[in-house]
Amino acid sequence: MPSSRFLPPVLAVDSAERSASLLQQGNLLTAAFMLDDAEPLLRQALALAPANAGALLGMANFYERRGTDPAAQMDLAFRALMVRQDNPAAHKLFALACRAHGLEPLAVGHLKRCIELAPHDSNAYFHLGLTLLQFGHWEEGWRTYEQRPTTDAANGYTKPMPPGTREWQGQNLRGKKIVLLGEDGHGDQIQNMRFARKVLALEPRELMLDVRPALRRLFVHGLSHLPGGDVVSATSLSEAGPAIDYVLAFGSMGSRFGANADSLSEEIPYLRSAVEPRFRPIAPVRIGIAWRGSPALGSDRLRSIGLSNFIHMLKRSEGIQWVSLQQGDYQPEEQVILRDHCVETPVRADFDFLDTAAVVADLDLTITVDTSIAHLAGALGKPVWLLNRATSEWRWGWKAATSPWYPTMRVFNQDRLLDWTQVLRDMRQNLFSLL
Repeated sequence: MPSSRFLPPVLAVDSAERSASLLQQGNLLTAAFMLDDAEPLLRQALALAPANAGALLGMANFYERRGTDPAAQMDLAFRALMVRQDNPAAHKLFALACRAHGLEPLAVGHLKRCIELAPHDSNAYFHLGLTLLQFGHWEEGWRTYEQRPTTDAANGYTKPMPPGTREWQGQNLRGKKIVLLGEDGHGDQIQNMRFARKVLALEPRELMLDVRPALRRLFVHGLSHLPGGDVVSATSLSEAGPAIDYVLAFGSMGSRFGANADSLSEEIPYLRSAVEPRFRPIAPVRIGIAWRGSPALGSDRLRSIGLSNFIHMLKRSEGIQWVSLQQGDYQPEEQVILRDHCVETPVRADFDFLDTAAVVADLDLTITVDTSIAHLAGALGKPVWLLNRATSEWRWGWKAATSPWYPTMRVFNQDRLLDWTQVLRDMRQNLFSLL
């Protein structure tokens, strides 16, 4: 077709259409966490339309999902804001990158701007609430977090609130039946289980826990010894029977009871083992290690560490009995390392958390990445050292060495994502100095 000053060049039209098609495909793959497949499509879309806000945000969203390069995410989101300053998605992605760098004022400010532009974006409230909590703004953080999503349409971060149920807002519970609804992962539920004791103290007729199956026995055992503990049971909401007066999501209990840094430290321990720790001589010191979490979590590669990185520490076995806290699913190379360094492997594949609690309770120290084992050891009131990634989960604050959630915890913070060299060196030095 001949060119004309009245028509755009054919190549430009084709490039724009091609970019839009690639962007659509890339965004769908990103939403499905098929990131390796999404990346080349999004890069092509951006190369064809480098000043297009949608292409910039598609690439920024990809980096947010992958989590390994918040600087690139920040740059792309900022460029999108320069194209269109009233774009709520650009403000959110820029804010999340700022939070990953510890830039609190920018993160809070741009999340609030996102909410101004898109007041019904409950996912923005979710992120703003956690950002405020991460930096110690407890009251505003809980209030904002309570506006998090209640549907499955926001990256999986949802507040369980089944239709036809009535949320407990502080009413008298005496003689009432209440179901506490677990939300998010095993570690999140262990972290918030501390508040269930406060619900029990309000003397409900029945207190039911709808939590992950692997946590049921641990949680019921943790409440059974308290006054009124005989009214506690664990089941799913669908099996809880009729006449349920109230429900309350696990993540909402902190708000209901006004949790803050001072009150959290008063609640430890709030879980217990079903087996009393055995009497043994001081030596050897028993140290448990957990080096990886579930690969089903999209960000697992950011937090997990290969067992081979611990070999130098495992070689220092004089006076130490090393204990693996992984749940028995060992890779062949891991099996070799564990065998060569005489590491105990007591946690079997069929263990639930009450079984694992008996193992952790018998340790002198637990060293773990950011997985449920860290929460379990902290909830039992046992010494625990957390190896924390550079961008940090909200609950661990920002570059803090301790945590108000678990007073027995010490935190070793990464300087750069995916580089554990300094963290492991600092941890080893402190360990052998302590011993």
